[in-house]
Amino acid sequence: MTAIQSSISGHLSGNSNSFNTNITNNYGIQVPSYIPGMQPLIANLRFELWLRICIATFEELVKCIGWGTSPPEIDLDHLRDEYNLPRGNTGKWIFEEAGYRGWRDSGESRLLWLCGGPGTGKTMLAKRVAAEFLIEPDNPPAGVKLVFHFVSPELPTASISSDEAELSKLRLAKISSDLLYGILQQDGNLFNGCKAELERQGDRFFTNLCSLWKVLRQAIKDFQTEPIYILIDGIDGLKERLCKELIGRILGLMEIRTVKIFLSSRDAPHISNILPNNLPECTKINLDTNSFVREDVESFIEHRVNAWGWDVDLREKAMKALMAKSEGIFLWASLAIENLTYFSSGPDFDKFL
Repeated sequence: MTAIQSSISGHLSGNSNSFNTNITNNYGIQVPSYIPGMQPLIANLRFELWLRICIATFEELVKCIGWGTSPPEIDLDHLRDEYNLPRGNTGKWIFEEAGYRGWRDSGESRLLWLCGGPGTGKTMLAKRVAAEFLIEPDNPPAGVKLVFHFVSPELPTASISSDEAELSKLRLAKISSDLLYGILQQDGNLFNGCKAELERQGDRFFTNLCSLWKVLRQAIKDFQTEPIYILIDGIDGLKERLCKELIGRILGLMEIRTVKIFLSSRDAPHISNILPNNLPECTKINLDTNSFVREDVESFIEHRVNAWGWDVDLREKAMKALMAKSEGIFLWASLAIENLTYFSSGPDFDKFL
């Protein structure tokens, strides 16, 4: 039994662990009516009954029994919290970049692909872009502005077992679930399609990729104002086959209405060969060849080092060494600064680089 089924059963019955009553057989003898395997079915029926009786809105669903999968790890509150965003002007150059502005301001469906090697700041920029659409935490604009998902990388394996294939499929379902959750969180009026599937499938809906995508597409179609922005960071964290399927499904959304897609990943062949790079509706920003990235890294280093209680000369020496060795890679600079923060008292900093 799933967590949601247990929760619903607890509301509707004092004992949800059995389906065991007596019936009279053809010989007039009472026998137990327990049927093995019936408990999940009964729990799911209770789930559907609970939905029909008590749940009218997305807010009530989340409050009473929760979303069927865990809510997004990076959610609206995370992106509206300045602590989680780049400091100062780091990353703001992208808002003046011609490709970004064309993508944002166009009246037609567009795809923006932000690509770059490991540690070049793709996720940092994705957060900066997402936060730009959600900058009014106290008075958020009405309707859906942006939905998003930040992919956690899959660990590489030599072969794919049936269990691993199923887990990978569930990851794709989780992306769909997070996007749908983001839409309903911002516009609960789009909940009816989701509720109908929940009544039909119970909490199996949350792991049914095809059903999730069907409801997601319908919610986007029913959205009253245009455009809707969808951001997915780290798509190269998925296995190649799933990455191809996700891109295909995402591109299909652009045919429904005006949808702006923001994708970020490494510049890998299995991605670049699928995206329509030569078409006007697709724009590519390559961080590996962008001079602003090095400036961002230097700004990041300067901000972090100046927060230390070292004397001026020592801070300048540390900044110079970090800038020289980082070679414009955010990840290296971040790890090196963390190392110095915890293990160096100042004069010995070069031993830890």
